Amino acid sequence: MVAAKIVTSDGWKIFQQTSRELRTLPHKLMREANEELEQIGQEVRNASNPTSQPVSPSKPLPRSQPYPADSPPTKPSENRIAPEPEKKAPESDPQNNA
Repeated sequence: MVAAKIVTSDGWKIFQQTSRELRTLPHKLMREANEELEQIGQEVRNASNPTSQPVSPSKPLPRSQPYPADSPPTKPSENRIAPEPEKKAPESDPQNNA
């Protein structure tokens, strides 16, 4: 009876799971290290063998064009980003505050 309680207890199940994880840990670590080595090797190969295709030049930046001689430049639109600053009236006379 006591053995049955031990084998079915939560503590025993955790002990068995931990034991199983420790037995498989070396294999798991070796597999992860191998995957990491393969990834690093691939990165080194990619860095040492640049692509044979030439890099296409980027498009030139657009430039401003001169105005045609027959049309005058347009008047710039008024500033609509910020409102005109309001002029504040003085709240009190600074000489009387002393």
